[in-house]
Amino acid sequence: MTMIKCSKCLENINDKADACPKCGNPMKQKGNNPPVEGSKSLMLKVYAIGFFMILVGTILFLIQQDKEATERAERVKIKALEKQKTFDDYGKRLISDPRKIINVVESMPPTELEQRVRDEKYYTVNKNSSLSPDTVKKINTLYTAAGKARWAILEPKILAERKRKALEEAKRLVKEAKEKIRAQTTPIDFVTKSKAMCQKYEEAKNEIQKSNVFNNHKSMLRSSAVQNKRGRIDNIKTDQGGSEASIHIDFGANVNFVNFDVKNGARVYNQASNFASGECVIFSGHRIRANSLFERSQVCDFDYYITLTNLLPCPK
Repeated sequence: MTMIKCSKCLENINDKADACPKCGNPMKQKGNNPPVEGSKSLMLKVYAIGFFMILVGTILFLIQQDKEATERAERVKIKALEKQKTFDDYGKRLISDPRKIINVVESMPPTELEQRVRDEKYYTVNKNSSLSPDTVKKINTLYTAAGKARWAILEPKILAERKRKALEEAKRLVKEAKEKIRAQTTPIDFVTKSKAMCQKYEEAKNEIQKSNVFNNHKSMLRSSAVQNKRGRIDNIKTDQGGSEASIHIDFGANVNFVNFDVKNGARVYNQASNFASGECVIFSGHRIRANSLFERSQVCDFDYYITLTNLLPCPK
């Protein structure tokens, strides 16, 4: 037997007593707690109802979407039929008044008219048309007759205009080609400057002045480049196995360029493989320096090292 205190008068009483003998306060029994199984059953019912509602809502949503898609397709179909009906009505008006066809043809741009006359097909209908094939054929026949009649008037003028434009374009291309060739064959700027520096070098009064000219010439070459100039392949040489090549170009007027150690696989190496000695070449390059060990020769001999960046065949 276990003694507990009464919650009301704090008297010690038997834990199995139904009420306090002193104040009559009823005691709570352990068996009075509600069962747990009933709570679990209630939760399962709530979950089932929720899942069912979601499922029903999804089904209703899909049904609504399908209904809307069907309605949209129906509207598109009705619109297409209305458009075709309008088109057919227009065709019937054309057949009843051929003058309308002439007006349509006269309003066509020349390029469209030319294409229509070539195709002999102006008026087409789809499978939903109410016009018979004979009616469509008749409309196209009238269109073709009107189109050819107008084209017979326009064609000489249009062809003359096209010929004039083609001639102007040809003259423009010839002019551009001449200007390009002129730019390719004009003297290279740094070569012209080198010739002037050579004269200064020869006229220098002493070694100090010559050294100044030499240094200025070296600095000038360092900042120079060659862009799309016309020359001639002097020769192309490779080492054993062709892992490296040297390309020699004769620019003319005793001006020569050479690019040593061009690696196999490099762009210029591949381009050079298409040239033979003596062939004309359009070349570009940079990193210019004199091809000589002596001071006077570096200023007054016009042989240069160059790092080539492009080799193209001359235009025919």
